[in-house]
Amino acid sequence: MKNPTREEELSFYYLYLKNYLASYRFEGVTETMIRARAEKAEETYENARRNGAEVDEAHEMSMAALLEGYRYSEYEIIMDVLEEEFKDDVSEEMRPFMATFLLSFGMVENVFDSYDIHANTFVNTATYHLLRCELTGIISIILTENGL
Repeated sequence: MKNPTREEELSFYYLYLKNYLASYRFEGVTETMIRARAEKAEETYENARRNGAEVDEAHEMSMAALLEGYRYSEYEIIMDVLEEEFKDDVSEEMRPFMATFLLSFGMVENVFDSYDIHANTFVNTATYHLLRCELTGIISIILTENGL
């Protein structure tokens, strides 16, 4: 990846998105995509303010533009399942390692392939709860089969 320019280093949207995508381990992200998204978010904010939106409303609109299609990662969803369903079995310190380990299994990838997790409202749907149930079952099987 190309080093960010001074302007990008100072861009809230650029820095936020870069950190967000790295933290939740989204795949296939390029520097060009991050720059384009940051610019789109800045334009969205500016246009919203010009059209009379309050600061909070304009910020909300710009964040929606920034994160569109990148709200939920497989890694993040597995981390949530581990935290909520396996908190007694997988320590907080081990969860990042375990999430990465679980993502290496074809069974887990096959479960995710059945769902479109990139919609901004995905976690508010019944489909999300089905995904969590399937993941809980698969993770339980993997942990048992591997003596964990």
